Amino acid sequence: MQNTNSIPAKSGDKNLGKVIAGRYRLETRIGEGGMGVVYRARHVLIDRVVALKLIRPDLRGETHLRAWMLREARAANRVDHAHIVDIHDIGETEEGELYLVMEYLVGISLSSEIARGPFPVVRAVDILEQMCAALARAHDLGVVHRDLKSDNIMLTVKGGRKDSVKILDFGLAGLARDPRLAPKGAVFGTPEYMSPEQARGEEAGPKSDLYALGVLFFEMCCGQLPFKSSDRETLLEMQR
Repeated sequence: MQNTNSIPAKSGDKNLGKVIAGRYRLETRIGEGGMGVVYRARHVLIDRVVALKLIRPDLRGETHLRAWMLREARAANRVDHAHIVDIHDIGETEEGELYLVMEYLVGISLSSEIARGPFPVVRAVDILEQMCAALARAHDLGVVHRDLKSDNIMLTVKGGRKDSVKILDFGLAGLARDPRLAPKGAVFGTPEYMSPEQARGEEAGPKSDLYALGVLFFEMCCGQLPFKSSDRETLLEMQR
């Protein structure tokens, strides 16, 4: 994946130039999230450009993150939809760290596009319909995303069509089914997009994703979120 507005790689990143598992050479650092760092990489044998995710260096001692990354790979691969990022490979580095290989996307995040101003309703509806189609497929297969937000939606160009949607980051998908990763009452997700049941620490279901879609539609049409606060607990209370 790639955001055309992505920040330059941090200087001194020792991973740049490194070959992972004898196949993927890390070329550029293109993103960083709560759990992982994403690089543009190139398969050294077939010259294919991919996106490769590694667990953040400061979190590599957190063994449960391996399970989260495995869940992301399995969930996205299981759904296999045109509007969900493709997973190509998963494995371990020579140091025993898990890596995830995804399709490399050229585009812009929905959040960056919204920052330019509200969308015309026709455009917002088009993007919403694509997200709905992807989630309908996921929900039919029992996969709930749980963390839909504008940062996790990429707008790409495909076959000359602008605003071709790709949903990213299934790291929280189905998390509530595993009590080892999601203790009862634990709150996971992004408060600005959480459904009332998620904000209360209850199990998320398909309706939780639909609530997040409503927030995204509001955000696209209005250029801002329906609930805003710098305090996490205040946001959760607003959502409840």
